[in-house]
Amino acid sequence: MSNLIAERVEQARLGKNPYVISKMPAGWLVIGDVQPLPGYCVFLAAPVVFSINALSEADRIRYSLDVGRAGDAILSATKAERMNYETLCNTEPALHTHLIPRYAHEPAEKRPMPAFLSFNWPA
Repeated sequence: MSNLIAERVEQARLGKNPYVISKMPAGWLVIGDVQPLPGYCVFLAAPVVFSINALSEADRIRYSLDVGRAGDAILSATKAERMNYETLCNTEPALHTHLIPRYAHEPAEKRPMPAFLSFNWPA
């Protein structure tokens, strides 16, 4: 599988991904390349698979637990109000989950919306 997620996982494995926070049993927790909201991270499955449906039940549980534990750590570090978890796998067709801390100080019109729709990610 060749895509950005696979490239980032390989870079992490080789110690060449500067965004790595931690290796976890089911993959890699990395800082998002952009920070539309402070503390935005991505969990990259390793090994790289197309979707969660490609994992065994045990690996699905491991992946889900790691994503939840990563969210706990991000909440603790950022003091955010809550976490949004988005597993899309559309643009980059490999299993990964966006972990997006959400804050009480966000503008009222943005707080109920998904972060991908309410913030200018390219900027």
